Amino acid sequence: YWPDMYDWGRGDLIRTLIKLRKDAGIRADSPIRFQSHYSGLVATINGSRQRLLIALDADLSMIPEGFTKALFADAERIRAWQTRSAPEDTTTTLHCDNANPGNGQAVYAVG
Repeated sequence: YWPDMYDWGRGDLIRTLIKLRKDAGIRADSPIRFQSHYSGLVATINGSRQRLLIALDADLSMIPEGFTKALFADAERIRAWQTRSAPEDTTTTLHCDNANPGNGQAVYAVG
């Protein structure tokens, strides 16, 4: 980290990546999903305020709807897109008409 930040002149890039992460509300335990159907490394990361799409040395040519350019660096080897805002929280009510749990039993929705 020290050489990247101070010796190799990548401090501005690292600060920009940190800012993107913080602005999106991404934490160490935020969900990340790797997109294995691309060459290189492509992943979506869900933060509390935004989602990020990160591509490192990847052939990603079509960007999913809702993402806007956030960073193109290192001769476009490092690219990032962000959503405009995080999706709104929603409330879902489930009704199960076919279950009659007895004492000590419960019905759960999993998924």
